Amino acid sequence: MKLNNTMLIRDNIAEEIKALKEQPCKNIVIFSSSGAVKTLLQLSLIDEFLLTIYPVFLGVGNQFLSLAI
Repeated sequence: MKLNNTMLIRDNIAEEIKALKEQPCKNIVIFSSSGAVKTLLQLSLIDEFLLTIYPVFLGVGNQFLSLAI
């Protein structure tokens, strides 16, 4: 599957994200990954949140942003 404007980062997350943020007019979008959001928060690499929430109450699963902010 070919995804335009998509990048998979496996190593050196902080450096890769910092380099992406230095590019002009570039936004980074994360879909359905609380783990990635937690990592970027811990590295102080998130400037702004724009949340779209689809509430579903099933009683199981990971809590989104379960760490103390």
